[in-house]
Amino acid sequence: KKDKKDKKDKKDKKQKKDKKQKKVSKVKLQPLKTQLEPPPSYSSYTPPHTLNPSEDYFAYNPHFKVWLYTSMSLKFKDLDAKESRSLFVDFADDWNGGRLSATIYSSGALFEACVDEVRGICEGSAWSFRVTEREEG
Repeated sequence: KKDKKDKKDKKDKKQKKDKKQKKVSKVKLQPLKTQLEPPPSYSSYTPPHTLNPSEDYFAYNPHFKVWLYTSMSLKFKDLDAKESRSLFVDFADDWNGGRLSATIYSSGALFEACVDEVRGICEGSAWSFRVTEREEG
C-alpha cells in the first residue's frame, strides 16, 4: 500500500511541476503596434544610470514588463515572485550592459505608448459590453 501511495505522490508532484512549467513557457505573443527603437548599435553605450536588482525592482517594473513581453515573450502576470525576481536580474544585466532598446532608456512618449500597449495586452480585462447605437452616440 505504501508503494502505491509513494508512486501516486510522485506522479502528483510531477504533474504539478509540469503544469507550472507549461504556465511559464514562452508563447507566441502578438507583436506590439508601437515600434521600439533598436538597441544602440555601438558596443560602448553606457546607460544613463545602472540598476541594482535588489533595490530597483519596483521602480523599474514598467520597463521590466516591456522587456519581458518584447524580449522574452512572457507576461509578468504569469510569473511567480521568485521567477520575476530572477528575470529582473537578467533585465538589470541587459540594462547595465546597454543592450536594451533605446526607447526603454529614454522613458519618453514612445516608451509610455509601449507601456500602455503591453499593459492593455497583458492586463486587459476580458469583459465586453454591448451598447446600443444611442449609448454610443
